Amino acid sequence: RGLGDVYKRQVHARPNYHSLKVRLQGLNPNLDYRLEGGMENECVYGGDLLMNAGMLVPSEQGDYRSYLYHFVAD
Repeated sequence: RGLGDVYKRQVHARPNYHSLKVRLQGLNPNLDYRLEGGMENECVYGGDLLMNAGMLVPSEQGDYRSYLYHFVAD
């Protein structure tokens, strides 16, 4: 199974900062990837979408926050 992780670390919050677009690399464009984690509804994205268009990582309020996005190939 294919795996992919995206880690975001925010040291100091920036006021009025918009989302960051992250393009993943090394995925199989023909597979779908399920975003696992503490979300109520797990989302599924195409490998080609994650590598070309990317995913939006929201900017959160507050300092010293971190997030880990874990993708598993379906």
